[in-house]
Amino acid sequence: MWTLVERLYAAGHTKLYTGSVGTVNDWLYLIFTIVVLDFLHDAWFYWTHRLLHWKPLYRHVHHLHHRSTVPTPFTGYSFHVVEALIVFANEVLVCFLFPIHMGLHRWYHMLTTTLIHMGGHAGYEMAPLIPSVEQLISFVVQGPKPSTALNTVRHHDLHHQIPTAHFSLYFTHWDRLCGTEHPSYGAYEAALATAAS
Repeated sequence: MWTLVERLYAAGHTKLYTGSVGTVNDWLYLIFTIVVLDFLHDAWFYWTHRLLHWKPLYRHVHHLHHRSTVPTPFTGYSFHVVEALIVFANEVLVCFLFPIHMGLHRWYHMLTTTLIHMGGHAGYEMAPLIPSVEQLISFVVQGPKPSTALNTVRHHDLHHQIPTAHFSLYFTHWDRLCGTEHPSYGAYEAALATAAS
């Protein structure tokens, strides 16, 4: 994917840009870009993940990832090449939507999403210390009490145990809106919040 992004950028076909980031407005735009990328990535992940659970794709592609019923950080990138093409196509598509600094695009898609995928499959709860801007903001605003709007490790662990629930990546709103949040998750969130208080 990254080679394709580099070639599209070199040919002038994307909205990626380079240059120094020196002003306050430059930094604010980078933070805004990260938040937008997180919302777009989360939506893309939710709907492509639901697609991967469509019986033909699940049987021939996504089942490989679900062989791990008790996830570990290695599970985060244990998947079929077709799944990788579907799930990570957003890395290319966002280059056409709005201006993104090339350095931020590299950092976001090569480092941050790698940490998120590994953290989401950690096998033990890290909330609110999952490495995302939203988790950091939540931690600054409300302390160690995890936000119910943001995923926890348990959220994705449940998906590996019950593959018909919990398809989202960063946020819980898609699962709540689409009825794919498991009924027992609310009790878990409440217990986690109480423990953090």
